Amino acid sequence: MSYDAPRDELRIFTPIGNVGYGYSTEIFWSTIDNLKPHAIICDSGSTDSGPQKLALGSSTVPRESYECDLEPMVAAAHLGTPVIIASAGGDGADAHVDDFVGIVDDIVAARGYRSLKIIKIYAEIPKESVHQALESAPVRIAPCGGGVPSLTRSEIEASSRIVAQMGMQPFLEAMYKHPDFDMIIAGRAYDPAPYAALCYYHGFKDLGMAYHMGKIMECGAQCATPKSREAFATIRKDSFDIMPKWTIKLEGAKVEGHHSMFVGGCADPILISQMEELLVRVRLYVASKCTFEHNLKLTVYGREGALNMLGTEKKDPSATGFPPATVGILGQARASTQKEANMVAAMARIACVHGPYKGQKATSGNFAMPTAPLEIPLGLISSFNIYHLMTVDSPTKHFPFHLHVSKGHGNRDDEVDKTVGPGAVDVSTEGGKVRTSADPTRPSTSSSEAFTFTPDQLGALASIIRAKNSGPFEVTFDIIFSEQSVYDRVKSSNVLTRSKIAALYNLKEADVVTAMWWQQALAFKATVVRSAVSGGWGEVDMHSSTQHVKLMHLKVPSKLVNY
Repeated sequence: MSYDAPRDELRIFTPIGNVGYGYSTEIFWSTIDNLKPHAIICDSGSTDSGPQKLALGSSTVPRESYECDLEPMVAAAHLGTPVIIASAGGDGADAHVDDFVGIVDDIVAARGYRSLKIIKIYAEIPKESVHQALESAPVRIAPCGGGVPSLTRSEIEASSRIVAQMGMQPFLEAMYKHPDFDMIIAGRAYDPAPYAALCYYHGFKDLGMAYHMGKIMECGAQCATPKSREAFATIRKDSFDIMPKWTIKLEGAKVEGHHSMFVGGCADPILISQMEELLVRVRLYVASKCTFEHNLKLTVYGREGALNMLGTEKKDPSATGFPPATVGILGQARASTQKEANMVAAMARIACVHGPYKGQKATSGNFAMPTAPLEIPLGLISSFNIYHLMTVDSPTKHFPFHLHVSKGHGNRDDEVDKTVGPGAVDVSTEGGKVRTSADPTRPSTSSSEAFTFTPDQLGALASIIRAKNSGPFEVTFDIIFSEQSVYDRVKSSNVLTRSKIAALYNLKEADVVTAMWWQQALAFKATVVRSAVSGGWGEVDMHSSTQHVKLMHLKVPSKLVNY
């Protein structure tokens, strides 16, 4: 079956922003049956969840989660709706592309579906190709972002594997070569690339519109209010041509030893009031017992700055001065072997349990421990070490594709079981009980009241305040307003500028990569350099999704908000 016939409109369905995270099977089939999309497109990868996938070969979620999400998609492909999945397994490594195809093979065989034509597009790039680009004249490798260090030969060699992020061209070439495809399963890809490719393939050649739509769709209905999972787009005709210089983004990660952890809590107010002194003694005790090279990080939860990973935390002048009722301590230990990392964690935990402090009354122990074993070995620890742009002569050269036929014996007209899939369980609560719903896209209401900000705080004025990784080396903040008048008032107050973002997060002004207002979206955006690479040693917020809180408490001069 050919999918390249001219159309007046193109309908694309994205049931989930990341394959494996689960979605509503009921909504899935309702959309397929009633809205009749021309294709299903889903992303399945990100650097947001850390470097371990690239460095260690792991995937974002267990195989069973992928199987659950792929069941309805394979059924839809069997019935004639093509499916495109990009960045398979989280990192888009070749092995994860093959894993996804293997899952499809199993589903086809188990369900008695017809044979499916699957195009596999690989994205791993040989280290030798990267070496050649680094050593060429002129050099064809450049950091992808202000916080990324220059690439070296040693970092190329240290990486476990390197993937290149493809644009729309490899998808487009595969579609032209095999117009009767049922599924495309691709390695690492720019999130909106498959959307743009499908649009272009069907004659919708306004790439600005296609990429814009794809960028909104690739996270599912995260763009909705309230945020949800499923998203559907209808694209109509226009035309626009663009000729960019070809570059591909390289991503790589390396192993940096072994790590172990322990966790527990403290409730004694005498101890909590002098927690810093205790932690100093803990570190000294560990150093005396573990004479080999190691690292120890102790994070105190329930105390100011526990989740701060930008700059150096300063004391909040609005703090009450009273110690919290309880605090949690997360201990992270790193060493060259797992045995050594376990020992560091054990010595630190023992010091937390039995360390003395001034005025101590509870002499039997300081530390509530919730888990057994008391120290938890975590295996190899990894970090991103390649996040660079490489200039290439062709946008498709490094992304070979192969046709795979998933053998089946059924017919397209055969019935499919539309109850199989991720289901529709909603873990929101009503009255303290877990609520289940056939439509989990809407949050539940409850008797508890949400925290409220004062009228002069940004948390009251903005409709969206959020933070997340912008790649593994940077963090982006988005502040969105629902009304033009509020946008204008906050903008004119000058509380959101490059220098003030730097001051708020205790950064050098040079580490604020971007600080800009965006009239079209009634929004402000700032991007800053991370103090540590995402997911590496000592991480406290891998996704950076809690870094927005300081902005919520930012005060806008009262004369600007009394309207």
